[in-house]
Amino acid sequence: MTEEQPDRVSAPTLVMTGGPLDGTVYPLTLVDGETILGSSMDAGVQIMLGNVEPFHARILVGRDGLAIEDAGSATGTFVATLAFAPNIQNGILTGILLSLALLMYRMMRPRVAVLGMHQDATLRDAQQHNLPPLHPKLGALRFDGALRFVNVSYFEDAMLKLERENPNISHVLVTCGGINDLDASGVEMLLNLIRRFKNNNITLTFSGIKKQVHAVMERTKLIEAIGTENIFPTDRDALDQLYQRLEHT
Repeated sequence: MTEEQPDRVSAPTLVMTGGPLDGTVYPLTLVDGETILGSSMDAGVQIMLGNVEPFHARILVGRDGLAIEDAGSATGTFVATLAFAPNIQNGILTGILLSLALLMYRMMRPRVAVLGMHQDATLRDAQQHNLPPLHPKLGALRFDGALRFVNVSYFEDAMLKLERENPNISHVLVTCGGINDLDASGVEMLLNLIRRFKNNNITLTFSGIKKQVHAVMERTKLIEAIGTENIFPTDRDALDQLYQRLEHT
């Protein structure tokens, strides 16, 4: 008599094929049957590539297996196609327009998060994870998008709000892992922000700047305005140095 073995249940995984992450395996942690794929620290599957949006796609699991869809436009295209049936071309065109509108909205208002220290020793969205402030004199902010003319005012408003809500702040850290491009409007905004903060005795610092963004900063002399002592290769390096500075003030 042969004893039947119980069915093995394995966790689904995502395997990258091609490109710089070829062969990389990502275990999928599903919450309510889905997980988000993107470059954000809060994504279920974090992929740090310049062409990956903070919330790039949604992975769904059902009885028939796994499915992947764009995180924003798939539902709109499907509903529009049904609404215009049998003239499905109108529904597809509507879906394209919805996708473009969503893209513009994401470009104009990327995800911005004030950060706190998570229990895994990484900086995470303080509001989402209910984290305390890093320090009465230190604030940290993450911007998940390119700094271009369409969103520089949105970034600036977030920085000024951080300053306004923390009157004792003396240092602000911008974690740049999600910033994959910087144009002339972004450079000008940062220069103005640096001058404003200096007048208010606040030091603006940066961590994890991507190579292409760093090249723009060097070419435009933005690095000189920031100060090389205020640029750090990683978030951990930045926090270690900034905490030491705060201990001596």
